[in-house]
Amino acid sequence: METTPDGERHPRGSGGRHVVGELLTCPHCLGSWCALSLIGLRAAAPRQARVAATLLGLSYVNSLLQARVSEQEARANA
Repeated sequence: METTPDGERHPRGSGGRHVVGELLTCPHCLGSWCALSLIGLRAAAPRQARVAATLLGLSYVNSLLQARVSEQEARANA
C-alpha cells in the first residue's frame, strides 16, 4: 500500500496488480467477494457455510451492541 500526503491509501503497482489490489482493499468490493465466497461455500459445503454464516451474523450483532453501548456512554458523559 502506498499512502499519499493527504492520507489516502492506494495499492502499489500498475495494470493487473493494481486492479487486484483495489478489489482486495476496497470495503465495498471486499464485501462482494466475501458474499460470493459464502455463496460458493454454501454450494460446495452447506454445513460449513451455515457455521460461517452464523459466526458472521453473531459478529454483526456484536457490532450493533457495541455501537449501542458507545452511544449510551457518550450520552452519559455529555
